Amino acid sequence: MRQMPKLRKQYKYNLALALGGGGARGIAHIGVLKVLERENIKIDLIVGTSMGAIIGAMYSQLGDALAVEKNVLAFISKFVQEKRWINVLDNQREESKKSLLAEFSSHIQRRYLGLKALTRIALEAKESLYKPLQNMLIDNNIEDNQIPFAAVSLNLVNGETTILTSGPMIDAVYASSAIEGIFPPLEKDGAFLADGGPVNITPVEAARRLDVRRILAIDVHQKIHKVEKFANGLEVIMRADNIGLNRLREIDLAEADLVIAPNVGSIHWANFNKAKECIRRGEKAAEMMMPSLKQMIKRKTFLNQLKEGAKLLIKDLSE
Repeated sequence: MRQMPKLRKQYKYNLALALGGGGARGIAHIGVLKVLERENIKIDLIVGTSMGAIIGAMYSQLGDALAVEKNVLAFISKFVQEKRWINVLDNQREESKKSLLAEFSSHIQRRYLGLKALTRIALEAKESLYKPLQNMLIDNNIEDNQIPFAAVSLNLVNGETTILTSGPMIDAVYASSAIEGIFPPLEKDGAFLADGGPVNITPVEAARRLDVRRILAIDVHQKIHKVEKFANGLEVIMRADNIGLNRLREIDLAEADLVIAPNVGSIHWANFNKAKECIRRGEKAAEMMMPSLKQMIKRKTFLNQLKEGAKLLIKDLSE
């Protein structure tokens, strides 16, 4: 008796885009989306963390990278102007041309932010992020988007990754991008949901849970560089946290079928003044990886053809 050929697993989504978090560096996702759109690469699912969730959500609703770029740049311009403390967090800015008064002022502001963070759950009120998201995103349910979408968040109650694939879009994006200590977590069904970066900085593992055949990951995380001096204990704690996060990121990225890594590692997560530069670098990285991506898609198409041939063979045998 002739043995039936084994069929490959049927997946819900063929190609998923995993957009990582990284604050200002995450704006590079827009450049990647512009190239994918230009090359007519069909994305079946977008999974985003933090800034990746914000940009991925907009694209899943609009399907237009240029429109996303316009909305994000307008938001950033207003946000940075209103929240000048964001510049204080960027410790990579050039200090050589600063006056003594400017340096002293920056030091005082950092001390003030540190004390503020110790006396309240977040530096900003929920509305500081929620209202801008309402202005940028369509107030619909995730299920209504043009492209299927999922936002990755961290449940601070049980420490587990939460993947939001249904319900109010703005709530899901807020939950994924509410940076711990800066914006208060979202309270939902007994959970406190916050920025998914600590557990899924580039959400490859989360995308795998959603029944995906191929995953294209966009990695905008800052790489670990050698550090020889620490100013205080907080810097030591943050350094240890970053090392652990980077190791987790490497494990996660190893599960992706292809990784695009825009050259934005030297840009501080709070330096939103480099937004246009991040977009440009995202475009450049995507263009460089396009031959590899097309080869991956071609290989997938060939396997699909084999699968269809197997189906026809089974049909013939059964008749």
